[in-house]
Amino acid sequence: LSGNGPFTILGPSNEAFEKLPEGTVDDLLKPENRDILVAILKHHVFPNVLKANQLVSKPKAMTANGDDVQFNVGNGSLVVGDAKTLATDITSRNGVVHAIDTVLIS
Repeated sequence: LSGNGPFTILGPSNEAFEKLPEGTVDDLLKPENRDILVAILKHHVFPNVLKANQLVSKPKAMTANGDDVQFNVGNGSLVVGDAKTLATDITSRNGVVHAIDTVLIS
C-alpha cells in the first residue's frame, strides 16, 4: 500500500476493531497467522480508485486478494459488504479511503 497506487482502501474505524471477538487482533498478529492477516488486509483494498458515486452504481468489485465485495445503498448510506460507510472519498496520496464500521473478514 505504500506504492504509487492508485488504491481504494476500506478503512475500518477503531469501533470496527472493537466489535471483533476478544483476542482476534492479537491472534492475527502472531507470525504463524501472517497469511491470514495479509488476506484480510487485501480484502479491504481495491487496486484502483473507486469513488463513492461509482460504488453506488456498481453491484460489486474485486479486491486485491481476488474476492468480490458487494455494494448497495441502505438507509441513505453506502454499504460495502456488511459494513456501512462512515465517511467516503477521503483523498490520500495514492488513492482514496472510505471509512467503514466493520472489519470485513471473508
